[in-house]
Amino acid sequence: MRKKLEIFVFVGLTLALSTLNANARDCPKLSLTLARGLTEKILADNWGTGNSLAFENARLTLQGCNRNPIDSIQLSASLARIDQILRLRKDQVYVVTTDLSQPAGSYNGPLTEFYSVSNSHIERIDAAFSDDSRMPVRLSKTGKSDWKEEVRGGHTDFYYITCYLKNGKFFISHFHFRVNVGLWKGAVSIDPGFWEFGGGIREIPRFP
Repeated sequence: MRKKLEIFVFVGLTLALSTLNANARDCPKLSLTLARGLTEKILADNWGTGNSLAFENARLTLQGCNRNPIDSIQLSASLARIDQILRLRKDQVYVVTTDLSQPAGSYNGPLTEFYSVSNSHIERIDAAFSDDSRMPVRLSKTGKSDWKEEVRGGHTDFYYITCYLKNGKFFISHFHFRVNVGLWKGAVSIDPGFWEFGGGIREIPRFP
């Protein structure tokens, strides 16, 4: 009887430890919080329309192992979603898109940013350039910008094109962001010219 009791206690402790270990692996956990009353249907029906909605902006919330919030970031609009989670070795990068569309104008649309969790804080991903400067990786899809992702071998490339007006002249920027083993590097080339969204990015060789 005593031996059966010892086995029962041992099994119970093992299950308890397994549960604790599983919970530890799942925390801290990053999640997207939409405003109260903003349902998935409202999100889908209004995405990309530019409709004015009376909802608070969405938030990214980081929860600890006890499910209490330990950090949060307010996003730029009420309509937002987590598109995917990039798993880079031990790190997880959250691909978050916020809908900044307006009823009119070619410079507004969904904006995609990248976030990670470090030391119990939410951090926005930025990339390092060859001149030692850094900038956040922010990719928009508008009438004057577009981007695409390509996965090759052990790295992921993001190609981003944007056209803008400066001093009465149009310029085109070609950004190339590469993430490899958790390190983000960026390069950019800027040329005079005009570009409008018309079915995606085709001229990959023009990117640095």
